[in-house]
Amino acid sequence: MANKPNIRFKGFTEEWRKSPLSDYLVVSSERNINNQYTAEDVQSVSGEYGVVNQIEFQGRSFAGASLLGYRVIHHGEIAYTKSPLKQSPYGIIKANKIETGIVSSLYGVYKVKNGYANFIQDYFDLLSRLNGYLRPLVNKGAKNTLLITDDGAISGDVIFPNEAEQKEVSKIIESISASITQREKELEKLKNIKRALLEKLFPQNGSKVPALRFKEFAEEWEDNVLEDVYYRCIEKNDLSFGPDKIISVANMFYRSEVSNSSDDYMKTYNIMRLGDIAYEGNKSINYAYGRWVENDIGDGIVSHVFEVLRPKCVYDLLYWKYAINNEYIMRKLLLRSTKKATMMTNVVVADFLRQKILIPTIYEQNKIGKLLAKFDHLLSFREKQLTLLKHTKQALLEQMFVNE
Repeated sequence: MANKPNIRFKGFTEEWRKSPLSDYLVVSSERNINNQYTAEDVQSVSGEYGVVNQIEFQGRSFAGASLLGYRVIHHGEIAYTKSPLKQSPYGIIKANKIETGIVSSLYGVYKVKNGYANFIQDYFDLLSRLNGYLRPLVNKGAKNTLLITDDGAISGDVIFPNEAEQKEVSKIIESISASITQREKELEKLKNIKRALLEKLFPQNGSKVPALRFKEFAEEWEDNVLEDVYYRCIEKNDLSFGPDKIISVANMFYRSEVSNSSDDYMKTYNIMRLGDIAYEGNKSINYAYGRWVENDIGDGIVSHVFEVLRPKCVYDLLYWKYAINNEYIMRKLLLRSTKKATMMTNVVVADFLRQKILIPTIYEQNKIGKLLAKFDHLLSFREKQLTLLKHTKQALLEQMFVNE
């Protein structure tokens, strides 16, 4: 089989050359001997973001008290971490695309003597290629440490084109990588705006009106007890719903992995109708005491372990989807109505239904619900765009390089 990629720029026809990585890299022995570089210059290597400044990326330096002996890594040099990650069990290889700095003495640092640094990173950005290259070179020691010398890490074979083609390939990979980074930043901004909306569109800190409001509304929100809004519902499945209607409460979709359960077991499921809410007790950084999730997809069934509440008054489906799941509102209410269990929290329904909540008119509910739903549609669209870009980059990493 010819050593040529499946996708190639016009004008390049010769085969790529198979040779040891040492034909392109040489070990750098430069150290931070005179403390020329400080904690502000300490860099780390991220599997997703490459070489980064520790303070800028993580908010602090994790370096030891002494930086003597740290390896100096200049812009355009290559770092090999020699530490396992979940998806990269033999370490990662990245180019330093930022300013000169220092890295742990455990890292391997290499000068490029032949070729283009960014292409070398691009070559190893495909995890299957990275792991396939390093696997035969690395020995595993105690506690999963990686046993490999600096020279050993560049002794394996790679298949590279000439430098001119390396630069052309890297141009397109860098372009799509820049687009991914930009979209990630835009998406994070949108998520921050949504978090602000979830706070500002609902009254906070004892106020009876929200900080952000549609201009046609001025009256105070009404104090209500939750038992005036919901009641506990235990409607068992009479086999009207099959396994294809089992709802994942955490993600609110019908589960695709349909199991062949007995009729007796299917009867243990609780029916969850459109507009019902179920309590999901897993604690997380975003939900300190678990959370309520509204069914906005259609009638179905959930495991008997879930508490299900059903609306008992006129309500807006979209508004309550966001209100009942809003940590700014629910945190204090769930603090007073949950109890800790081994793996998660359990809700005491009677205590929860005794809690008070501020509710706007049905007309304001409708406005708020529609606004937040439109924002979610925008977020979903941007997330799909980002996913498409990442898939495109993955395809290019596979098709624009030669794989053994």
